[in-house]
Amino acid sequence: MRVDAEVTEGRSLVRPLAAAGLSASLLAFFALRVDATPAAWVLVAGVLAAIPLVVHYGRPPPSRSGRRRVGADARGLTVDGELVLPKQTILRTHVRDEPLGGHSVIVEARGFAPSRVVHVDSPRIAQALADTLEQPPHDVVEFDALPPWAHRMRWLTIVLTTSPWILVNLLRHMPGWTVLVILGLYGVIALPMVLPQKIAIGDDGILLRWAGRRRFVPFGLLREARATPLGVRLELADDRELEIRLTHRDDAEASRRAVILERIDAGLSHHRALAPAEDEALLTRGDRDLDTWIGEMNALGAADARGYRTIAIPRERLWAVLENPGADPSARQGAALALRARLDEDERDRLVAIGQKTASPRLRVSIDAVARAPDPPRLRVALEHADDDERYDSARASTRTRRGA
Repeated sequence: MRVDAEVTEGRSLVRPLAAAGLSASLLAFFALRVDATPAAWVLVAGVLAAIPLVVHYGRPPPSRSGRRRVGADARGLTVDGELVLPKQTILRTHVRDEPLGGHSVIVEARGFAPSRVVHVDSPRIAQALADTLEQPPHDVVEFDALPPWAHRMRWLTIVLTTSPWILVNLLRHMPGWTVLVILGLYGVIALPMVLPQKIAIGDDGILLRWAGRRRFVPFGLLREARATPLGVRLELADDRELEIRLTHRDDAEASRRAVILERIDAGLSHHRALAPAEDEALLTRGDRDLDTWIGEMNALGAADARGYRTIAIPRERLWAVLENPGADPSARQGAALALRARLDEDERDRLVAIGQKTASPRLRVSIDAVARAPDPPRLRVALEHADDDERYDSARASTRTRRGA
């Protein structure tokens, strides 16, 4: 849905956390350098504890700007066509009545991202916005897993978590600096809980993300997925193997492993049941440069309105290629570009829904760029960015594979 509304930026945790860190540093400095009475300690601690609260709640409310075009759909919250809060970053939403009339939709974000406050006149519109934004993303299922390097730490993790009392007794007879070493090792094995690897399974493949690194495995390159005592092993078509570890202990995550395998098997079965679209060869970019390809796809999408002398693919066949997870990703991009010429609002929502089912970062970025219908220069930049990301991720994946070999 799309409405005209005023949007302001809500409170963020970045400044309060920075103020809390500064307060903690000042308190540590005071403890190390000043010999104070207990009353002075209480006073200093109270003042320093109040600093983050003042920073968080003492800011004046942001001034409102004019009305803007606000959208809520499967992608998340958009303002004037720009995605400001993706669906996966939205924590919760709630509606609040304003003292001077009107209603606000508070859209809270995860992590350090600032929230957004959408000001509307109608309570019905406010509730509809909140309900739309709270609907979970569909068809792409996400799971937590251990980081890619976790297999190198398995035995260390087992020793540190199963026999901590042995370490305590040993440290009594070892130098003091070894305490820091042991604490550092505990920090390393705790990192997967703070920063796990994300496994997103869509209808076109599997996306693995950790610490900015991404690797996309399309179902077309996946031969089989099978269970291991510690997780799931993926056998690729080029005889390589990729392991997704869920735990360090045998069969400790059997239920989650079964759900992941079920989702992958369903995606594989659906992919293999789809026949390749006959129009793929015409839509795939191939050796064409980006500008030529975009221009030809635009002409292809508008061709059936220009007469029978121009090559054309009916729009229903373009949608068939775009909605086919088994089709070549480049052909799906081409179909989206061809459809862009005459998209109405319903078709744009349909395009957004397809993007939400896609795990491939390159294809998701391309579909999102087409759905927002930017001007040609911005569209070209978005497609170039998607291509660069894919080449970069592929190069890193190849480097890791060679190192592993």
